[in-house]
Amino acid sequence: MVLVLVLSACDQIFPGESDSTAPESLSGINGPADSIESQPIPELGLEWFTGTQEMADYYMVELESGLENAVLLTPRSGSEDYKLVFVYTKGHKLFDRAVEVVLTTFRGQGLNPSALIIFVADEFELESGLGFAETQGYDLIFPNGSSPTALVFANYQGGQLPVVSLLSKDPVLLGQVPDYKGGSGTNIAFTSVSVPVEIQMQYFLELVPDLKNIILLYDETNSSVITTQVEPMDEYGKEYDLNILHLAITQVEEVEAARHDLNEQYENVMNEFQGSADSGESTVFLLTNSGSLVQVFDTIVDLAGDIPVLSMMPDVVQEGEVSAVMSVGVSFDSNSILAAVYGIQILEDDIDPGLLPVGVIEPPDVAVNFLKSRQIGLGIPFTLFESATYVYDALGNLARQQGQVVQP
Repeated sequence: MVLVLVLSACDQIFPGESDSTAPESLSGINGPADSIESQPIPELGLEWFTGTQEMADYYMVELESGLENAVLLTPRSGSEDYKLVFVYTKGHKLFDRAVEVVLTTFRGQGLNPSALIIFVADEFELESGLGFAETQGYDLIFPNGSSPTALVFANYQGGQLPVVSLLSKDPVLLGQVPDYKGGSGTNIAFTSVSVPVEIQMQYFLELVPDLKNIILLYDETNSSVITTQVEPMDEYGKEYDLNILHLAITQVEEVEAARHDLNEQYENVMNEFQGSADSGESTVFLLTNSGSLVQVFDTIVDLAGDIPVLSMMPDVVQEGEVSAVMSVGVSFDSNSILAAVYGIQILEDDIDPGLLPVGVIEPPDVAVNFLKSRQIGLGIPFTLFESATYVYDALGNLARQQGQVVQP
């Protein structure tokens, strides 16, 4: 259950303290409460921001007139008690979802925040956007993704406002903090969507004990994925005698270009695979935490055929046949809740963000899809089923969510 994971992480971070900042209820996380009248999602004409139904139901969603490329969310009822800033460097529905989950977690604690969502292309736009936030009395910044976090880290250490990273990869491997326990010593607190490769592989090897070949899929333009997942996987392969083949794409801006690039690289990798490994040995496709690959995930599943698709990103195990068999990682919802808990601790309890250790989720989120496993003739051990946070049944329907049985 995600709530249990977050509370567990908070208990480790703040031993002996009350868990009063953990969300009391996540009932609004997948939809509005019954008392909220559904509102249409406004058309803002922005390529980088779509918004969610939850945002429209709870907030007035409009362009911020005082800043270019910015959206303002103002509570439809009650007075705001905190003003939050979310920084984007690219648009994605997962980033919009993260904003929704953070706001829901704040509301679960009886808080009523407003939100400014800004798009920045470089350090100059970041300086302008955060300067505006400072003059307008904003309270806390959430850089949304690894790239915005890196931009804020490079240009806003020591800034006026506290910062909590959101949907960002391992800050230790990225060189942003020296270790997981000591904190940054600055105005920035870090959370992580990464899980150490050694832990992920324990789960994957339980599913495929005789695994020999891993076809690793990633976005070659995503430096944080390469640093935190690709390079550690290469090292793991060397240590444990696994054949790691790279399937990396570079054309990620347009969907059709990404599909074409994926097909070309797939042919190259499969040719290499036939020449360097015994195709009769156990092989898997392993998808890294590259958000840009989500848009072509259906093509990945088609290309894999009967080869199991595994993932470091729980969100690609989903209903139906266009799904990975299993994933081990930190779901974006889990990380968003934990980042919100950090933000609440900083604002409500006046905790110094620089003293907070790296926020991690332990154990990781595990998701399995029995429909996909049966299609390719791969059994899922009971221990994996038992520990899974998300389970999709033999028909591909959601049967367990956040550790709880889903009623039909």
